[in-house]
Amino acid sequence: MYIDPRIAALRNDPVSQRQLQVAVDAAHSEWREHPPVAAILHDLEAYGEGKALGELERLSPLVSDHSIALTWVEGWTAHFTRCLAANPLALMPMRQNRSESFSSLQLATCAGAAISLAVYEPRESPLKPRSALFTDVEQHEIVLAGAAEGVVHRIHSEARQGAELNSEFHEWSSGSRILLSGANETRQVLEVEQTLLVLQLIRAPERPGLTREYALGTGKLLMQSSGDKRVSQQEMAMAVLSAMDRTDAAQAIADLGRSGPEHRRWEAVRHTLALDTLEGMRLLEKIAQDRDDPLLRQALELESQLKSAYPQLANDIRAEQQPCPM
Repeated sequence: MYIDPRIAALRNDPVSQRQLQVAVDAAHSEWREHPPVAAILHDLEAYGEGKALGELERLSPLVSDHSIALTWVEGWTAHFTRCLAANPLALMPMRQNRSESFSSLQLATCAGAAISLAVYEPRESPLKPRSALFTDVEQHEIVLAGAAEGVVHRIHSEARQGAELNSEFHEWSSGSRILLSGANETRQVLEVEQTLLVLQLIRAPERPGLTREYALGTGKLLMQSSGDKRVSQQEMAMAVLSAMDRTDAAQAIADLGRSGPEHRRWEAVRHTLALDTLEGMRLLEKIAQDRDDPLLRQALELESQLKSAYPQLANDIRAEQQPCPM
């Protein structure tokens, strides 16, 4: 593998590495403190904390007025171009993402809101997605340059295992605006005619709802996961404890099944049953006895299946419920 001599030299020179980091950090701080940028960041914080975009007179035009958006991004580009010209091996102090024909760079983030640049490059053939992913975010976009064709999907109605989707096809070009108002809307770029440069403003709620993936055409639910990092951490912890056969964690996992998001509760039921079958059956029966519990149907079906396959479970539960002789 070829390694550029400049990179090899830098790898063995911690002092130069620190100097590069100091240079880009200083450039980043200088940019953020520039009055027009600082004003936007002030509004970005308010937006992330829940204020309506229409009430923020400096942030709102950034994703509604093409000339304002373009001028703001050009200012950012000019500032960091100077820094990178002087420090070509420096790493930008901003979150980056890169995949086939797509790149993004997060310019600023605050209190659950973020401003990013996204670039879509032409592909050899149009994208033909088989599914659409819906995430719980509010997203405002304005096309700075380029042209592309795309589609906006909206969930018309939703059931436990599927949804009815409405799709609208669009042609986007310089100045086009795209608004996704929440968890039931998403958009996909299908064919890029000229490299598409988009400025994005995204806000996630404090407690995001589920991320869901539906098959296009059938509306079948393919995948769902928690949009809440805390819930995702709990689900991962349950899976790890279950895989380690930590029976001592069964009670704590069962407690997670008594309240909270449905998907996390059901995962707690599954893992409790795996670690301590009797404790899992207690939890399952408690859910099955609550006619207002959204997991009622699933709980009744699973309880019936388990008691039918393992009659001793039903006997053990009945024995527990018998009053103690005096």
